Amino acid sequence: MQAVEIKVATHEQKPVMKWLLELYVEEFAQMKGEQVAQKQAFIDDGYLDLFWKKPEWVPLLVCYHDKVAGFALVVSDEFSHHRGIVRILPEFFILKRYRRQGIGKQAAFQIFEKFPGKWEVKESDFNASGQAFWRKVIREYTGDRFTENIVHNPDWQGPIQSFDNDRDRPQVRAEP
Repeated sequence: MQAVEIKVATHEQKPVMKWLLELYVEEFAQMKGEQVAQKQAFIDDGYLDLFWKKPEWVPLLVCYHDKVAGFALVVSDEFSHHRGIVRILPEFFILKRYRRQGIGKQAAFQIFEKFPGKWEVKESDFNASGQAFWRKVIREYTGDRFTENIVHNPDWQGPIQSFDNDRDRPQVRAEP
């Protein structure tokens, strides 16, 4: 068994996903200097239910030695600036106690391998640590074969890394 394992979250695991999403939203609110209560509607207004209602959304649990260490959401999107379907990772979160151990990197590599094709990974402009993490992980995963655009428009504020892991499949090193 692998130390890091990616599992599709079932609807029965919704309470675990909700707990993780609450921690994720709280961390983002703190980064932006906002009150957590302002972000609570993000979770309570049915957003979490969409994880299982939308067929193009895939909720994932990140497990480390059979314990929940985080979550991710993969979305297949046809409205990207790329042609065809693009995989987007709008939500990715590793619990603080599991960070800086290579768990996030292993999880990201496994997610990319599980869903080959065109990818876009976006980080908010205020999330400097997330930007550093994703640049490093994507650079290693792709062998530096990715593009990055800094976007400032009403829909998005921050960098977007793009790559295609279906064409010229990179040789992936799954260990940190």
